[in-house]
Amino acid sequence: MTELEELFLAAKAARLEVEPCASSDPQWPLRIKGKSGTRAHWNPHHNDGHVFRLAIDLGIQIPVEGSRESEAAWADDTMI
Repeated sequence: MTELEELFLAAKAARLEVEPCASSDPQWPLRIKGKSGTRAHWNPHHNDGHVFRLAIDLGIQIPVEGSRESEAAWADDTMI
């Protein structure tokens, strides 16, 4: 499976509307259509904000190491 196929599947799983981008930069192969109709580059492989937004959309739990013995945070804010 190619990186582009992975990105399309991740977007589909998160119910995001994406389309191929005509950008000459291979780091940004897709654009996401926003609620207001705007389009922006999208690639969770290269942008931490996109990764966390994808985790929230998919309800993925993200453990976070902290200074206390049992700290954790979930992307859906059910536990902090």
